[in-house]
Amino acid sequence: MKLRASVVAMLVTLFLVYGCGTNDNQASKPSTVKVVDTAGILTKKVVRKIEDTYAFPPDSPILVRTIKTLKRSEAAAVATEMMQAEGYWESVRPKHFWEKMTGDKPDATGTYILVSQEPRLIQIRFGERVRLQAYRAGLAVGDQYLTIQTRYLSGALSPDAALKEALDTISNAMRN
Repeated sequence: MKLRASVVAMLVTLFLVYGCGTNDNQASKPSTVKVVDTAGILTKKVVRKIEDTYAFPPDSPILVRTIKTLKRSEAAAVATEMMQAEGYWESVRPKHFWEKMTGDKPDATGTYILVSQEPRLIQIRFGERVRLQAYRAGLAVGDQYLTIQTRYLSGALSPDAALKEALDTISNAMRN
């Protein structure tokens, strides 16, 4: 009986020490943009500037990924699947035991921007905890999203300029 009580006490202690809450220091730092240019379509100067300049509210990580090709008919589904499969979210929003038990996904507050070279498409996805706000702001559908997509698709903007325009639009909407 004493052994069982000791084991229970130890498990409760471990749960409290390692399982609850997040690192408050990490949660209070502004989120930055991480760019993964797998297609090599962005200039290094712009990638550095984006990663060094943009700051978003705490716990609002943004990941940009470029790819060479994407089937236009599958773009929406592929972007959603790729966002969910990204290991990056776990590194910026590590989940402790309790958060895992409650179903809070690492990408729940994230924004994912997928830029393809061929065809020239930008797909923006939002985690489940910020999606409604993105819809209301016209970032997930609507005029702002359509403008971002159309200007890049038409060739009016380079990949660098299109990405900066998308980030500016998202940044402005998050401030409001």
